[in-house]
Formats: sequence, C-alpha cells, structure tokens
Amino acid sequence: EGAEGEAAAAEGAEEGAVVEETVIEIHEEMVGTLPSRIKIDLVPIVGVAHRRLRDDKAPVRRAALSVLEAALLLRGKLDAPAGSPPTEADISAVEAATADPLVSVRKA
Repeated sequence: EGAEGEAAAAEGAEEGAVVEETVIEIHEEMVGTLPSRIKIDLVPIVGVAHRRLRDDKAPVRRAALSVLEAALLLRGKLDAPAGSPPTEADISAVEAATADPLVSVRKA
C-alpha cells in the first residue's frame, strides 16, 4: 500500500507540474495581449483560492495554490511597472501551504 501511495503522489505531482506550466503559459499569453487600460478584478479568484487552500482534499489544496500563484503573478503584471505586492493574507496562505503535511501540496 505504501508503494501505491508513493506512485499516486508522484503521478499527482506530475499532473500538478503540467497544470502549473499550462497556467503560466496562459498567464504569459494573456499579459502579452492585454491592453494596459484593462483592469481585472482578481479579488474573487484570490478569495476562492484562499478558501480552497484550507480544503480537506490534497488535490484541491494543490490546485488552489497554483491558482493563487498565477493570480499573484497576473496581478503583479497588470499593475506594472510598480507591480502589486502580495497581501499579508496571501503570504499567510502560501506559508500555510509550505507547511502542508503532504509533499505533493508543498511542491505545488
């Protein structure tokens, strides 16, 4: 059973890496094509990510961390040149994710 769990965790990590790469690619495409006058309200997306980072299921927490990371990157690019720094809540959420008991979430 231990080997199966490790195999499932490795598979989940690979899927997480693919999702993260895809999110980053989409983010880079969007930033390159968005006019500087467009303002996107990322507050609801970040709020959902914060809530889902406290979910009982590890895949949900891993996905929420990827979404939060992408939203923070996008928020920084949209508010260029100064960028928009992460809030205290964002930092706390990422800090909590780095202390997650599951390695697959910590690696996300």
